Amino acid sequence: LSTAVGDEGGYAPSLSTDEEAIELILSAIKEAGYKPGKDFFLALDAAASEWAGPDGYTLPKHKTHYTTDQLIDLWKNLTSKYPVRSLEDPLGEEDWQGWSKITEELGDKLQLVGDDLFVT
Repeated sequence: LSTAVGDEGGYAPSLSTDEEAIELILSAIKEAGYKPGKDFFLALDAAASEWAGPDGYTLPKHKTHYTTDQLIDLWKNLTSKYPVRSLEDPLGEEDWQGWSKITEELGDKLQLVGDDLFVT
């Protein structure tokens, strides 16, 4: 049994991928008798400002590097595959052009939350 705790105090099991975490959550939703995408939707907090750099984004766990356009494509694929209703901080707080582009491409499909963009 994992007792890992994330940087904000939440339970942080050791999983191979972010998609594995989503699949685990969806499995629990189904097990509880709910239908993902009908009774229940997901909200993701990417905290991309935490892994943004001068030349793009590097995912912390696997050190995968993305340009802004590649990261937007990742979000588009993920949010079309899973019932995501809200995406918080999908890009860094300094990535103004990226925010414009992601809003154009996903803004009418789900809620984009710029917590780091507007609050910090």
